[in-house]
Amino acid sequence: MYFILQKLLLLRYSSFELICYSIWIGTIALLPMSSNLLHSIQSNSFWELSLLSTGE
Repeated sequence: MYFILQKLLLLRYSSFELICYSIWIGTIALLPMSSNLLHSIQSNSFWELSLLSTGE
């Protein structure tokens, strides 16, 4: 489905414009899920988990 829409939109917009629009729409769609993000980043547990996930 996405590829069909992408082909249609490429007739109207350049590839760079289409990528920018896709990124911004995805970012806006994920904003409601980021309500606790700032608190998580500021806490030590976030950094500890990120270090554990990288294996350091």
